[in-house]
Amino acid sequence: MRGDAVLYLTSMFKILESMRKSPVSIAAGPRVLIRHLGRQDLKRIKNWFRNAELISLAFGIQGTPETLQRIAEDYYREIFWWQKNALAIDTVGGETIGFMKYTVREDHEVHAKVGILIGERPYWEHGYGTEAMGMLLTYLFDTMKVDRVELDTAEFNTRAQRSFEKCGFRRMGTFTEVNFQDGRTSQKIWMSIDRESHDSARRMAKIASVVTQSDTDED
Repeated sequence: MRGDAVLYLTSMFKILESMRKSPVSIAAGPRVLIRHLGRQDLKRIKNWFRNAELISLAFGIQGTPETLQRIAEDYYREIFWWQKNALAIDTVGGETIGFMKYTVREDHEVHAKVGILIGERPYWEHGYGTEAMGMLLTYLFDTMKVDRVELDTAEFNTRAQRSFEKCGFRRMGTFTEVNFQDGRTSQKIWMSIDRESHDSARRMAKIASVVTQSDTDED
């Protein structure tokens, strides 16, 4: 009996390990798809985190290269152990260009906090992050049934702010964050979108798409 139990547990461990290594797609758009992060993605993320500019933009802080690297290493360890809350961003051609992370909590309503990083510079400022974030919002609102999605970004990262606003996020306020590594402060902007706003934006986008198609057919 004991041998059967050991065999069963070994089999279950292999299945779970296989699931961790096999990415599962969440959604696909015109140019990108998002999927669960796999073990094969961790090395790429670690390489991205060697870039001080990327770290500064991702975490919304400005500090010494040593401080930024320590913060990135702490975050990398968190991703390593909690891959289930991280999603890879791939192009439809199969290149992994970034990742997103989310956490869900409940109080009087269900909230999600999200973050995104496009690690491959050639894909900056071309709408890939905006498209990926839009798909993540749909996943969180429709599948995870959250009521509100929130994020924060650096005051100096105006490119990210424009992208988030295109997804429907609205500025809720500002705050000062203290970096526990070196005591430096960073000014952050808090942004949020609720289910009603997201649903309304989707309806408007659908109407606009129908109108555009109608104009095209008439031409």
